[in-house]
Amino acid sequence: FIAIQDGTSPDCGIAVKTVSTFYVSAGEEVEVKLQGAELRELDGVKTVVVADDAQLTKTESTRIDPTPVAIEPDKLESDSYESMYVRVSGQIQPAVQADTGSGKGGI
Repeated sequence: FIAIQDGTSPDCGIAVKTVSTFYVSAGEEVEVKLQGAELRELDGVKTVVVADDAQLTKTESTRIDPTPVAIEPDKLESDSYESMYVRVSGQIQPAVQADTGSGKGGI
């Protein structure tokens, strides 16, 4: 899997499932040919699944230094920043499970 992002606004990222290991460094530009690819939800993540790694090409563009998008913890609940490079500002409160009475209670 690789994650690609084309901006800093919400919904600018998507995961790409490769056939074999595809080496790419953060900030390198990758072109994805979508012909024959499928859009699926894998483990709850929107993912482009390519049929062949030949559909992925590193471009000759100059590598950039990616900057994380600053978001508040409440934005993690939505899919808006899925597969994006983010930095969470503020405190994240752990989820608390309710005690179900089964003897296997939550926190």
